[in-house]
Amino acid sequence: MCGVVGYYSHSPVKPGVLETMANSIRHRGPDAQGIMEEGKVGLGHRRLSIIDLSSSANQPMESPCKRFAIVFNGEIYNFKELKHKYQLETITSGDTEVILQLFAKKGPECVQELNGMFVFIIWDRIENKLFFFRDRLGKKPLFYFFKENNLYFSSELKALSSILDGYDLTIDSTAVAEFLHLGYIPEPKTIYKEILKFPAAAWSVYDGKEFKINRYWELSNILSSPKLKDEEKATATIKDLLNTSVAYRLISDVPFGTFLSGGIDSSLVTAIAARQVTQKLNTFSIGFNDAKHDESQYARKVADY
Repeated sequence: MCGVVGYYSHSPVKPGVLETMANSIRHRGPDAQGIMEEGKVGLGHRRLSIIDLSSSANQPMESPCKRFAIVFNGEIYNFKELKHKYQLETITSGDTEVILQLFAKKGPECVQELNGMFVFIIWDRIENKLFFFRDRLGKKPLFYFFKENNLYFSSELKALSSILDGYDLTIDSTAVAEFLHLGYIPEPKTIYKEILKFPAAAWSVYDGKEFKINRYWELSNILSSPKLKDEEKATATIKDLLNTSVAYRLISDVPFGTFLSGGIDSSLVTAIAARQVTQKLNTFSIGFNDAKHDESQYARKVADY
């Protein structure tokens, strides 16, 4: 899962603030913690090791030229293809270094090449700029607080609320109403008026003055493409996409499994995954005493099959 924290602050930052933020999201990454502070900028990371378990893959990670540093939460499924396509020479065998070197080569446009779920922040030491990126559907979270040209950010809300004692955080009553009506708070709102969610499919650069958020992807542009009207071709396309998607998510240097509820979605994903691995696939299910809500019998049938 991993977690990122950091700041770009013109006001003096109290000693230990970055450590406090990182410690508050320790559960996101129990394997390693990294802290980097340079003048007005600080980056912190909590790591859950999935790919390349060595300490050389810890973060913040520097580019070979030392110009850039990155903190990253997520997975880039096509990192091996990108490494080959751009002939990137890496020290590690993971995806973080691929993102970093691709950014050094292409700049913000690199995000268009990434297939995955991600939030990453890159510090440019020469231009004194922080770059922010979030995946297309917003699977990975990023919250931020921006006031008086001071910017703080984190993977979780509490990492910010725990250190903003010098500011008055006020409850957003419209966000509460939306939560009660919808079951969630739509972006960019949070429970606090002063803290916002960084939008999905967006990127930004902060130079200490202006924090402008830009979109790099729109779902409507994808939906406007020609529709498949041939049922046989459509079925074959869906099957290929499902197989490829599951295969990408099985890339791991640690044991993995699937959540199996017994419903159509999880059963299909589990069946595809089971065909693509050589070892026995672990599945995890939850049962309830209330028969009305219990699907464990269906999960058991799928697991046995």
